Amino acid sequence: MTHPLTITKAAALIELFEGIEVEAYLDPLGVPTLCTGMTKYSNGERVRMGDVCYESICTEYTKEQIERDVLPEVSKIPGWDNLGSNRQSALISFAWNMGFNFFEVEGFEDMQEALKEGVDHPEAYEDIGCIFGLYSKSYGEQLPGLMYRREVESKEWNKETIRPLKLTASQDTFLKKAPIDDLLLSDSGKEYIEVEEELLVSRLEEIPRDCHAWITIYGSGKRWIINQTHWREQVANNFVTKKAEKVDWYAMEDRVSKYLTVGEVLAYDPRRAPIEGSTDEKNLLKLAEEFDGIREAWGAPIGVVGGYRPEEKIKDNYHSKGMALDIYPVQDCLIEFSRWLAKRWTGGFLPNKQKGYVHIDSRKNGAFSKRPQQSLKSFAI
Repeated sequence: MTHPLTITKAAALIELFEGIEVEAYLDPLGVPTLCTGMTKYSNGERVRMGDVCYESICTEYTKEQIERDVLPEVSKIPGWDNLGSNRQSALISFAWNMGFNFFEVEGFEDMQEALKEGVDHPEAYEDIGCIFGLYSKSYGEQLPGLMYRREVESKEWNKETIRPLKLTASQDTFLKKAPIDDLLLSDSGKEYIEVEEELLVSRLEEIPRDCHAWITIYGSGKRWIINQTHWREQVANNFVTKKAEKVDWYAMEDRVSKYLTVGEVLAYDPRRAPIEGSTDEKNLLKLAEEFDGIREAWGAPIGVVGGYRPEEKIKDNYHSKGMALDIYPVQDCLIEFSRWLAKRWTGGFLPNKQKGYVHIDSRKNGAFSKRPQQSLKSFAI
């Protein structure tokens, strides 16, 4: 699917490069043109000399053309649905300039091959930021305007860059082909991993409302399922690192708060980066402060297996609003931790012993209190 923000971001890029002409003009071929290169209105009528338009309406025309003419072509790109709004919008901008069907014609082989390779080997996507720069010539001559355009598209693409994630087994465990007990799997459906063994991962995909996640092994492209509570990430485990004044939601190692990283909140998925200044971002920052309070009072690392999932926009889903975390004590007993936290958390609370985590959310201004509460009200997710 196309990310909900893609068309808006793509239109902004196109307007940046093309400019907005509110009065009709003749293009190099003598065709009356308006806005960002529009020659026909959405009803099929041609633009006429003398036509005038508002900038805001031009933006809507650009969005209409993207949806009508560009998306049907670029959405054929393998792995399109796995790209976030930044990468999708960069490719739409590229297509607007180089041809809507660039993925299917000669002359774009480097881009085509990298996009195909990235489906199974996500690390191949990281080459595309540089590949944009290969298409900045016209008739063999390097053009400053095209160089600038490719540079901006490259930066937009690279916002979703994920550095390889190093995972270290905190106990003997298994790589699995299904999120079930390893005893229920055949020998071919699992692979034994010893404590302290390390894996380099190019992609981590959480399984919502579960402690398991899909991982893609860097280099091989092999996909396995892991129990997240059996592993520790290179940037996680709540060790204190200085937090910048402003969160970079595209840097997985950055800090949302004193103890909580961007990677933990987004499940290492930059496609989930909240919009700056949005209600969701404010909710996440507030929740991170409460997490710090829990971590300080508990006095030991706390893991996160579920955080912000903006794609789940359904009623009463607090993960989709930046108001929920699924957490567990890294070194201690889950039941003991759950009982301790239940007396101190005033929002939504649901222990899940079977899955290995405790769900907390900040509904009804839920917060952490160092003083145990007299009564506990539990909520379902």
